[in-house]
Amino acid sequence: MQGVRACGGAAWLPWFATVAPVLIMLLGLLGLLIVCLYLGMAVTNFVWLYPILTAMPITPAVWQRQLWLPSWR
Repeated sequence: MQGVRACGGAAWLPWFATVAPVLIMLLGLLGLLIVCLYLGMAVTNFVWLYPILTAMPITPAVWQRQLWLPSWR
């Protein structure tokens, strides 16, 4: 029975992630601020990872900056 609940939650998660910004925007100005901050963070993360995602050649110094946690090095 636990497996069924886990699968049900996994099936709803993508839908919730898609609808959540709309629900937050319905809260008014605070919701709009939250959505804008989330969108800004998502775009910033994409720009930061763009060289790696597109397999562009980067210097070792840039690669070291991409590795945030010491355990990644």
